[in-house]
Amino acid sequence: VVTIEEARAALAPRGAIRVGINLGNAALARSNPDRGGLEGLSVDIANAVGEKLGVPVEFVTYASAGKVYEAVDRDEWDMCFLAIEASRKEKLQFSRSYFTIEATCLVPAASPLVDAHAIDISDVRIVAASGSAYELFLSGRLEHASVIRTANPGEAFTLFSTQELEALAGIRPTLEGIARANDAYRVLTGSFLVIDQGVAVRRGNVAAAEVIQNVLSERFGHDGDAPTVGSSRSV
Repeated sequence: VVTIEEARAALAPRGAIRVGINLGNAALARSNPDRGGLEGLSVDIANAVGEKLGVPVEFVTYASAGKVYEAVDRDEWDMCFLAIEASRKEKLQFSRSYFTIEATCLVPAASPLVDAHAIDISDVRIVAASGSAYELFLSGRLEHASVIRTANPGEAFTLFSTQELEALAGIRPTLEGIARANDAYRVLTGSFLVIDQGVAVRRGNVAAAEVIQNVLSERFGHDGDAPTVGSSRSV
């Protein structure tokens, strides 16, 4: 069992926990200017870890999941929140999943596409944020449709809308928000992927991983299956 002193040394060697936050996933973390900072489940978990260790939390924000992962070798954060993706395990050690989110597509209202399970079609161009779990999944699975990558989800939507492309990949809560605000778009039924979300530290930091999992279990009840939104599918 890791002691508090060992956990502090592993997770807050500088005296505070630097937490990498992906602002491209509004389902888990987002800016709230009225409250002077950030809010969301990822923020709540990070603050709970800081409280457990008795140290302050410093948030380091990124525009996309890919940017969070790219920063692992630059020593910009001590823990982060990312989708649990196989290729990332080469450098990261993940907690058990604490939340899952459907990945699907936004399409023009008049699009012939209906179901997210049937998007691998020739001449279908799907825009996705580079390095996101859904981009990595589509890039490895699609045989006929093509993936166009952008730096972050905001740029993906801009390219999708201005270039009249066939589909925009993303997480369901974000895409449904766009569709509610603009009837020129709709969200496909079903999901091509359900993304497991985890808390990550650098690979080999066993003490840090243990204290994070303890906090998830004690404070948030995530000791087994994560709350699920949708069901896992493949393209």
